[in-house]
Amino acid sequence: MYDDDEIQKARKEEVRTAGRKSKPEKIDKNLLGDAQRAFKRGTEREFMQALRKIGISDDSPKFAELVKLFRENHGSS
Repeated sequence: MYDDDEIQKARKEEVRTAGRKSKPEKIDKNLLGDAQRAFKRGTEREFMQALRKIGISDDSPKFAELVKLFRENHGSS
């Protein structure tokens, strides 16, 4: 039948593949461009709307961090 080494290898491989993270979602390039333009030349509101369009929710820590960066770059709106 199977020897212990084969079982160990199979078990490790199952654990390894189960623990892999999925690929990050691809973001529409046009929407990402909108967010970049809003960061560079837009208002805080436009930037926040662009973040929402690319799928970053208001509750996300990433959203808060990006808005903080916007404010540091542009001054608070």
